[in-house]
Amino acid sequence: MISRGVFVEELIRSELWKHGPPWLREDKSTWPSQGIPETKFSVEELELKKKCDSEQILHPDPLFERFSSYQTLLNVVGFCFRFCNNARYKQRRNFSSVLSVAELQHAKTALVRFVQDKRFPDDLHRLKKGFIVSSKSPLRLLSPFLDADGLIRVGGRLRLADTPYDVKHQIVLPGFHPFTLLLLKFHHRKLVHSGIQMTLAVVRDEFWPLNGRKAVRSAIRSCYECSRAIVLSGDETGLSICTPPMVQISSARKMHCTRCIKCFSPDPIATKSTSISPKKTSSGT
Repeated sequence: MISRGVFVEELIRSELWKHGPPWLREDKSTWPSQGIPETKFSVEELELKKKCDSEQILHPDPLFERFSSYQTLLNVVGFCFRFCNNARYKQRRNFSSVLSVAELQHAKTALVRFVQDKRFPDDLHRLKKGFIVSSKSPLRLLSPFLDADGLIRVGGRLRLADTPYDVKHQIVLPGFHPFTLLLLKFHHRKLVHSGIQMTLAVVRDEFWPLNGRKAVRSAIRSCYECSRAIVLSGDETGLSICTPPMVQISSARKMHCTRCIKCFSPDPIATKSTSISPKKTSSGT
């Protein structure tokens, strides 16, 4: 009643406002019924639709979770291929304790092909048939193509550049796959624990990991040596302009702090580090 607009005098005298409709106070059997006409459909008009919600869960292969080093994984796969070749071709057996460059390259190609088969099956199927990738594919902006080994590589206008083939057409890898993380950690340590930009630049000379910066950042954060290199300073940012930063250095027996000074100069300079050890207090003081 109020929403439709009514005077105050009418609202005070209204029995409908105070007690509601009169049939509401009677028995339910006497309540008015709203007759809803029943609609009947024929069998042809009825269409049964089954809805099935499915979710694909990708579990990483145990092969990549078994090894924590990219080089170890490459060597193990290379020796496995050598064992198969020795068993298949007995006249050309190789019992060397060191893998050749060709064997390492073959092992790396096999691992990359295995990773791409697991993560990009639809794109591989379309590219093998000569079609372009789907518009919903994460590779749609890379102009991908298949090389002679059946690997997905980055296309584009760089094919006309006077640079090596691997630099022009990098191998596509999923960003956060265990194999990709092992590869990123390997190059990160090889470059003496370099930062995100340098590690990603070196990796992209041969590979193109999707979400490269985020993947490299994740790999560097999981580096034990980098996490231990903590700069101790009074400033919250870790750097102090007035005083040299304190670098924590640990050894097998003790841990001490060393002040270091970083200078930028075109001429060679002599540097000296000072060790600061805690003072020993006597028991009487």
